[in-house]
Amino acid sequence: RPGEKLYEELFHESEALQSTTHEKILLARHRTVDWDWLDTTMNELNSACEAYDEVGLQRLFKALVPEWGQNEADAGKDLMAIPIDEKESGREEQPTLH
Repeated sequence: RPGEKLYEELFHESEALQSTTHEKILLARHRTVDWDWLDTTMNELNSACEAYDEVGLQRLFKALVPEWGQNEADAGKDLMAIPIDEKESGREEQPTLH
């Protein structure tokens, strides 16, 4: 059918691939993460959320997921935030990361 995707990307270009006993099956090796850095970054992410710091959130997302970014088709489009009435959401208190 026209427009149908015939190829699926199974691996990201930054992943290290390892051969297996089957010539057409590859194993992707995950990236290693420094747990102290991850803990610090997640705490910074929590603080940025609490402060509604959109620029800081984007910076932190990019640090956590280097391949994260806007889709070219969405580039330049304005994003709209939708306010939420916390009483209607059923949340009694703000969530925190531990």
